[in-house]
Amino acid sequence: MSLADWDRALDRIEADLLQAEALAQDPQLILELEPWAPPTDLGPLPRALTDRARDLLTRQRNARQLIADRMDAVRRQRAVVTKVAGATGRERRPVYVDHNV
Repeated sequence: MSLADWDRALDRIEADLLQAEALAQDPQLILELEPWAPPTDLGPLPRALTDRARDLLTRQRNARQLIADRMDAVRRQRAVVTKVAGATGRERRPVYVDHNV
């Protein structure tokens, strides 16, 4: 395939990566990602795109690590909440419903 085909494939990877990076920074974001499958018909990566591909790979690894770290923090927080609920003998439940939300 052509350089343009590879460039489009890397554009798609980068667009998904930008969303993952945004989500890693702000877990409150609600993002809808399109399902992705690696292209099978691109052939070898052109040398002209090697640096870009390498940069994207580094960014993906960093985003993956940040997301994993955030998930671990949430697990730890949840464990603390579970322990507190268990120690008090009851779960905390809302006492009112805010109809303005």
